[in-house]
Amino acid sequence: MSMTRNKTAAPYQNREALDQLATTMGEYDFLLNKHTAGAPPSLPNFHKIYTLGSQGFVDIAPPFPYMGSDDYPAKKAEYLAFCDFYCKSETPADPVRSVMAVQAANYAKQIYNQEFLLLNQEERSYVHENICKYYCARFSSIRQDRPILSWHTCTCPTDVLPYELMSSIQYHTDSDGIQQCTILDYGTSKALGDWVKVEHGNGRVEQLTKEDMLLLLKKTISVSKL
Repeated sequence: MSMTRNKTAAPYQNREALDQLATTMGEYDFLLNKHTAGAPPSLPNFHKIYTLGSQGFVDIAPPFPYMGSDDYPAKKAEYLAFCDFYCKSETPADPVRSVMAVQAANYAKQIYNQEFLLLNQEERSYVHENICKYYCARFSSIRQDRPILSWHTCTCPTDVLPYELMSSIQYHTDSDGIQQCTILDYGTSKALGDWVKVEHGNGRVEQLTKEDMLLLLKKTISVSKL
């Protein structure tokens, strides 16, 4: 996938816009967590379900829109519409489609996370606080307790991922070549342990285990922020 990725100023100039960003990201957090109930890790074939659902979503989704790429607003709108089709609905009865709904909400949030990361520290703290408030209020509004994530969280140890999302890593390959990948997402699951999702230079998206990521970090040449 060929794209021009330039660091662009975040399009937030006032408190009202920051509130809207927090609401949008909080809603995708809510949807992500809601749909995890459709694919509990207690299922005997959970690994297969998770892999099929995650890869299934990536295989049919439009190219991920990076800030600074050509025609970003149109690509962003197209991608969000695709994600919303899968995640802004009732949790599917089919566990594989539930995982696809989780990933749809996850990737939609990552679009806004690019903009969140360009805010200053004070703005980030404000948005993060209001994401949490919205998230809790959203579950209260449907008379549900705030859930404990069944297989997805947003934490990842710093030894596994010492760099921010959307960082570009250039590294040596086993054949003495040089490749590049971009960090798209990360998390910890009861079933899979720590993981990091990256996009390689050829556009292929891969979910790396903790062991794989640590090996890649040992081969790192340079790291830059997109």
